[in-house]
This record gives sequence, C-alpha cells and structure tokens, in this order.
Amino acid sequence: MPAQRILPLAACAVALGLTVRQLRYAVRQGAPVARRGHKGRGGATLVVPAAISAWMQERGDYTAVQARWKIAREFERTLAESLVLLVRNEDGPHKRALARSHVLTFEFTANRRRSELGLPPLERCEWPACIDQIDKSTSI
Repeated sequence: MPAQRILPLAACAVALGLTVRQLRYAVRQGAPVARRGHKGRGGATLVVPAAISAWMQERGDYTAVQARWKIAREFERTLAESLVLLVRNEDGPHKRALARSHVLTFEFTANRRRSELGLPPLERCEWPACIDQIDKSTSI
C-alpha cells in the first residue's frame, strides 16, 4: 500500500483543483487534517488530499470530484498533443516502433495521473482521437 502524501494547504488545493480559501473553509467545517497549523515558522496546516476528497464526497460536495476530472482531462489532452508532435517530428526506419512506445507512454502516464487523483483507469474508448489514430496506424 503506497504511503499517503501529506501536503500543506496550498499544494493540496492545487492537487484537488480548489482554491486555498475553499480548502481552509473545508478544514473549518471539519475536514480531516494530518497536523493542525499554528503561527510561526513551520506552523503550516498539513492535510492528506485523498482524505479531504473522500470527506468532501461523503458530504455530497462534488466540486472536488469535478475538479479532479477536469485536471485529468486537461493533463490527458496536453500529453496527447505533445506525443502527437513527437510522432510527427520523428523520421527514419524506427518511426512506427517509436509511435507505439508513445501510445504506451500515454496510457501509462494518464493512468498514473488518474490514480494519483483517485479516479478510475483510462479506458481505450476514452483515448483522444489522435492517440487512437496513432495506435491504429502502428498495429497494422
């Protein structure tokens, strides 16, 4: 079982797609914290993003879930565009093999990011059209 990341509020807010203000409000409402903050050096409040997200889901606050899906989709789109550019710029006898490795890179990296966000794995039917096209061209 992987260790859970413990982050300060600002980093957790970015990971969950929330603002720091929204996260502080959630903590005041009773969201779980790993360590309460205090004034002075080293006094930041530390939280576990997965615990905050689970707490928000239990309360029926789905903004965190929607934000995680948005982060995942944006990440997948950016990754796909980058890999397509790599395939287009490659030349030579190994272009097809490299294209196949880029498809596998997309699948692995997107699923890893989804796992970090607590989302289900990416299905092939959810792949961007450009990655699906590269995959079909390499499997001929």
